[in-house]
Amino acid sequence: MTGYNGTVPGKAGCLEGFCPRGRLTYDQIPAGADYGNCVALHAEENLLIHARREDLAGGTVYVTRAPCYRCLPRLEAAGVHRIVWRTETGMEAKILSWDE
Repeated sequence: MTGYNGTVPGKAGCLEGFCPRGRLTYDQIPAGADYGNCVALHAEENLLIHARREDLAGGTVYVTRAPCYRCLPRLEAAGVHRIVWRTETGMEAKILSWDE
């Protein structure tokens, strides 16, 4: 199963210039800031919408970057066992496991 970043089908998204976050400066919205004004579904959320629970329970999700504060608890609630993402160097993977 694959998830992707994007708005709800039929609604304008970031690539069409409708990203509220994209209109702000780095001073107004620094790295790691709240995604409360994000109009897109994150890849993790999209995955959770389309996957069957039995396919997620005990599974591993691979993402490009560490999950944000809103995606992390959703993945845990869905029964995902591990989340793997690349580090800043791109040379190693970090694994988040709830049973460690």
